[in-house]
Amino acid sequence: MFFKVSIGLALGAWFLQVISASIFALFVLLPLHPLPDNAFPKLDEKNGLPYSWLHHQFEVTNDLQENNWFVRNILGNFNFHVAHHLFPNYSYLYYNEITEEIEKFAKEHNLAYKRFPIFTALGKHVDLLKQNANNAYFILEE
Repeated sequence: MFFKVSIGLALGAWFLQVISASIFALFVLLPLHPLPDNAFPKLDEKNGLPYSWLHHQFEVTNDLQENNWFVRNILGNFNFHVAHHLFPNYSYLYYNEITEEIEKFAKEHNLAYKRFPIFTALGKHVDLLKQNANNAYFILEE
């Protein structure tokens, strides 16, 4: 309408954009949060977590093992996702150094620091979907 292109070209471009954004979201969001290795804590009677906020971040987030140009520049250093959750106000440019300290801290304090290759993480996400499908009745009951 504004650019004097055919409706078919406009719909094709929109469809390509949706597919591209979906693939981007797949690689950014799925391997970093919902995996079978992560905790899914239930709230206590006061609607609180059973452990501290810091402990919670280690239990529910993962890092990607990849540390290459594509992940750092295109995905905005999301391979350092635990650092993103612990230090959201810091620039992602510092996440590489921060992650080294996070790993040391996790070992010293016996916290679950998890780092997976991207395709392993995507496979684990598929496993979680299968697990949830097999337990759909119990999930819907809650």
